[in-house]
Amino acid sequence: MPARKAQPQPKPAVTAQAKPQEDVIVVPPPVPAPPPEIRPAPSPAPPTGQPEPPKPEPQAEPAAAKPVPKREPRTVTIPAGTLITVRLRDTLSSARQSTDDSFVATLDAPLIVEGLEFAYTGGDRILNRVSFRAGPGQTVAILGPNGSGKTTLLRCLLGIHRSYRGTITLDGKDLRALSRSEVARRIAYVPQTTTLVFPFTVFDVVLMGRTPHLNPLGTPSRGDRELAWNALERVGLAHLAERPLHQVSGGERQLALIARALAQQSSYLLLDEPTANLDLGNQARVLEIVAGLARDGYGVVLTTHVPDHAFRVCTHVALLKDGYIQAFGPPEDVLTSDRLSALYSLPIYVATVAVGVSRVQVTKVCIPLLRREEEPWSSA
Repeated sequence: MPARKAQPQPKPAVTAQAKPQEDVIVVPPPVPAPPPEIRPAPSPAPPTGQPEPPKPEPQAEPAAAKPVPKREPRTVTIPAGTLITVRLRDTLSSARQSTDDSFVATLDAPLIVEGLEFAYTGGDRILNRVSFRAGPGQTVAILGPNGSGKTTLLRCLLGIHRSYRGTITLDGKDLRALSRSEVARRIAYVPQTTTLVFPFTVFDVVLMGRTPHLNPLGTPSRGDRELAWNALERVGLAHLAERPLHQVSGGERQLALIARALAQQSSYLLLDEPTANLDLGNQARVLEIVAGLARDGYGVVLTTHVPDHAFRVCTHVALLKDGYIQAFGPPEDVLTSDRLSALYSLPIYVATVAVGVSRVQVTKVCIPLLRREEEPWSSA
């Protein structure tokens, strides 16, 4: 009888080791529910005579995150006509920087004027030891009576007058060490008025702002034209792009000059009485644009005869009289009744008002008192 072959012994089943459970953070919904219990699958029984594999240690269930309580917004109602005194916050530390750092200076490199003195050849001194500074995100207003030297000061800041004493530092460099094209890349100028011999269109005038960035005898590129068009759209004059500049209103002409300065892509804008000869509506439009430029990181220096405008859009004010800076600082500190009365040789009262129904706005206004009025006047 043939020998019987030995049957092969079955191999022991290999039990899969259960992986340790990973830490899971459960973010509960508004009504938290307990997470499902996770258990490893049962392993098949090992054959007889084989040791039982070790069982994995049970993992602790993750703790459910506590729901964050929702904060309800608080609403404060102020009755209309309520008189409120508010100290405006200096906006230097919270100035917004432009997304393009190639032409916007940092707060560490402001426009600094120290001990500036200037006189025309053979004439009396117009500026005497003028010192102040302006940085990106700031709007500095220069107030003073006619003939106090405001326009001359702007011409010195532009590098037109270079025979001055003292120093003007721009982005850490002496202004007189820069060429005119280098100054134009850093400072843009908006005059009170402009005279054009040829009938340039509004777009042509704005496109002239790209001149400092062109090579000699160069022509504007497609990118230059796009920048000019974007500047027109920003001031709301795109619909007048093809109209001759001399056929638009005074307010629209002033906005076109501001658009030309924007197309120049400079760090600083100098505006010589930008609201002169404008009606109330166009004055508000210009002031809104100036405030928006400061929020975008531009440094703005403007001259004005209206102290109320300084209260609305300016972070600092310089009072200029007889070529001297009488005071410099935030408008709420500098523009007092005593200082304005001495500046203009006329009784001026500074009042705090609150206007609005659903949204109350608090501001200050300057009220000059006529000499024939006999009402009592006292300084604030």
